Amino acid sequence: MIVLINALRVIILMLVTSSANALNANSPTIINTTIEPAFITLAKDSLPESTAVDPAFLNTDFNPYLTLNQDANVYMSFIDEGAGYKNSLGYFTFENNSFTDLTKGDIDTDSSGIISLSELDAVNGVDYGFLYSNLSKSGSGGSLLTGDTVQVTDATISAGKSVSFFLSQNAYTGGDTVSDAVLTGNDQTFYGLDFLNPEADFTYEFGSSSSNSRHTAMLFSDETEQNVIMGFEDLNRVDPNSNDWNIASDEDFNDAIFMVYSDPVDAFGGSNIATAPLPLMTQSIVGIIMLSGLIVITCKKEKPSNRRLLTT
Repeated sequence: MIVLINALRVIILMLVTSSANALNANSPTIINTTIEPAFITLAKDSLPESTAVDPAFLNTDFNPYLTLNQDANVYMSFIDEGAGYKNSLGYFTFENNSFTDLTKGDIDTDSSGIISLSELDAVNGVDYGFLYSNLSKSGSGGSLLTGDTVQVTDATISAGKSVSFFLSQNAYTGGDTVSDAVLTGNDQTFYGLDFLNPEADFTYEFGSSSSNSRHTAMLFSDETEQNVIMGFEDLNRVDPNSNDWNIASDEDFNDAIFMVYSDPVDAFGGSNIATAPLPLMTQSIVGIIMLSGLIVITCKKEKPSNRRLLTT
């Protein structure tokens, strides 16, 4: 069955490649870096394959973007992917007031329901670029390895700006090119900002949030608010017929998993995103220690001592 699916992918990709015009993605240079195994484990445990994402990570009280509290360089490292498509991934930056008083309908000038990259680029204060023209890992239609890292923009991003990401569905056409249909909206592009996505109503604004139109799960790896785990869902979550091959979303948000970080390391601090929970084993250990502490405190309650109890 897997062989048949892979063969189908190749045939369809050939048809798409032959019928689409190629657009140079100008992807940045990839440098492979070492990522701590604990971070990789946490990222994969937080976004497991074929399992609906933790609803807490899609809580619309959290923002699906990062705001810089100081001038910084931003980097993205590939962790893993679980997609059936050959997707392309990029970033966009925006100013605090870029989307003020704009609805999705205002940006969607051709009223297609899909915001193209050309339409996004027309918004004042917005800049975008591709990061990975082929988001497929080695052995699965691409060459990406865990730790393959790129810089988001080739320059420092100014304090006060925000950065988010987009994924163009099945847009890769070979080499460092993508289908030019991403410029017209004929290929679906999913954005970090909920109101830009195909599932969003045309009346939605920047502040409008809908869990049904969210395509990124974004969370700090711990309370230091430095390293960010980001997962993407690459399928229209409402209308399977709009997806290539009419595939329904499995809601796992691990079609692409990354680590996003900055230099200086604390430039994302204060961004309103979720924080990953402790791994289950760590939670158990902490729970045992806390329980032990309570037992010790109870036993010692009537026997005061000058010794300090070890607390966690």
